[in-house]
Amino acid sequence: MDLYLTAGFGEPLGSETLALIRRLGFCGIKQDLPDAVHQDAVWRELETESWLKAILLAKPVHIDQLSAVVHEMRTRGLVQRTAVEVIGEPDTNDQTAPGLHAALMRVLAITYPDITWVLGGVSGLHKRGVEFLKATMAAGVPHEVVVSVHPYRTTRTPDDPFYFRTRADEFAWLKTIADGRRIWSTECGWHTAPHLYTSCFFIQRTRTWTEDQVETFTRRELALHRDAGIEVFAWFQFNDGDLPEFHEHHYGLRRLDGSLKPVADVFRSLA
Repeated sequence: MDLYLTAGFGEPLGSETLALIRRLGFCGIKQDLPDAVHQDAVWRELETESWLKAILLAKPVHIDQLSAVVHEMRTRGLVQRTAVEVIGEPDTNDQTAPGLHAALMRVLAITYPDITWVLGGVSGLHKRGVEFLKATMAAGVPHEVVVSVHPYRTTRTPDDPFYFRTRADEFAWLKTIADGRRIWSTECGWHTAPHLYTSCFFIQRTRTWTEDQVETFTRRELALHRDAGIEVFAWFQFNDGDLPEFHEHHYGLRRLDGSLKPVADVFRSLA
């Protein structure tokens, strides 16, 4: 199973940072498509770091840029080690989105058949995510397209499924719906910020995972993915952010002071 790390938002990371990512056991990164200011530097960095694989995230605002992205990938010899995830975490409340998403993937697969296109992962295999993915696949996703999920489990442990009876049932369903297509887990992680959630009887509670718990959960989550035969696992994310009030800023492998959290050892032990 290839390990990727979400790192950066379309800017170059630099050789020292990439060397650290490699030492931690990752063979690839996931980040947004290169932004207008840094695009040449990002493409040059991907080209130079010959060991590095990449998943580039194309958000809805990027769709009209995909022909230029394909041109760069082909020109720089990156087709074999770079994939493009299209519209990650689509709006599962939009009932028209599955058909539109599937249609876009058909156009891309036909127009650029040499590129690895990744169906944007739903955020969590809860009931709404399952129904959305089922509808998208039924609308006609090409067999060449990679099926991806973002199996976040913010208030749950790895063995506590959202919708299925067991995690094994969850992976079995995913394989069935993929119908022979490759399956990648392109974002996953636990944060260490307080998180408000609604428990049974509609009681609101706050849960906070410790760094040691996140390490334990991640080790188990990787084992579940490996046993299920998932090809790619991408951890979200490399660095904590500087806004403590946002739980999204507490997923990092690395704290704001540059020190590594215990979860980093999980990936390093697999290197």
